[in-house]
Formats: sequence, C-alpha cells, structure tokens
Amino acid sequence: PSPLGPPGGSRSSSTAGGLLGAYNALLDRSAIGVAATQASLMRVAGDRTAQAIAITHGAQTSVHPEHTLAMALIGMFVSGIGGSLWLQALENHVGPTEAMADAVRKAALDFICWAPVANCAYLLGVPYIVSGDMTGALANAQSQFLPTMGLELALYMPYNLLAFSVVPPALRPATAQVACLIFSVLIAMRC
Repeated sequence: PSPLGPPGGSRSSSTAGGLLGAYNALLDRSAIGVAATQASLMRVAGDRTAQAIAITHGAQTSVHPEHTLAMALIGMFVSGIGGSLWLQALENHVGPTEAMADAVRKAALDFICWAPVANCAYLLGVPYIVSGDMTGALANAQSQFLPTMGLELALYMPYNLLAFSVVPPALRPATAQVACLIFSVLIAMRC
C-alpha cells in the first residue's frame, strides 16, 4: 500500500508514494549528494529559463552554455553542499523545533549569515568563470549585491518562515527546490 493513501488506492497515489519513498531512501543514504544534485539541476533550469527570457526580449542573441555550466557548478558546491551543511549547522545550533520564535531566528540567521556568502559566490563566480575577468566580476558583484539581497529577503524570508515553522526538516530539501528554481531564474539574470 502507498504511504500516501489507503490500501487499494489509485495507481497514481501508489506511484507518488513509491517516488516519495525512493526519494526519502536516497536522502537517508546521501542527503548532501541529493542536495548538490538538486541545486545543480535547479540552477541549470533557472539559467536556461533566464536565457530564454533574455533572448525573447533581445538582451542576448543565443544560449550561452558556459553560463549555464557556471551556474550548475556553483549551484552544486555552494547551494547544494554548502547550503546543506549550513542548514544542518543551523538546525543543530537553534534546534529542530518548529516553534515560531525559532523559525524567525533561523530565517534571520540564514539571511544575515548564509545568504551574503551564497549570493556573492554567484554574483562574483559566474561572471569570472564565464569571462575570466576578475575586474568585471567584482564590478558585477558590487552593483548587484544589494538588489540580490532584496530579492533574497522578498523570496526566501517568507519561504524560510513557513519552512522552519511548518515543514518537517526531512521534507525541506524537496520543498526548497520550488523557491530555488524561482531564485535561480532571478539570480541568473544578475550574473
């Protein structure tokens, strides 16, 4: 029987339950590996979407695979591995409770401590990987840092408050991917 429904449930609920079970088993075996893979794939999807938007609006004429690769690499190492280790440390420091006071504290710590590091990695790293021009990459990071932190505040603060107060820790990596995809499109446009 599906863990999502009663015995004899529909085929789709059995499939969903099987997928959720397989996903949870994979998380149990390699949470950091799953996080790294998910983050990389979300950054690829977000970057390709951002490039399609840029092409549609005439801001660029073709897809730049080197930009997508840079987003994927930074996504894997910074958002995936680094973000996973950061969230584990945050849970260990503040505690795994879902009380609203703890959710506010976790969301604030994430915004103050982790977001600047991760955002700078993208704003500096992607242009540098693509062009090899450190001066241009630094100029991009300087001009885009505050607007990107504003996006971070607008998107991730509400998500984190919801996630840290309602979503069980084991399900946060999967639910975070929705916010990750949206943010990936937005930050890809700034790199």
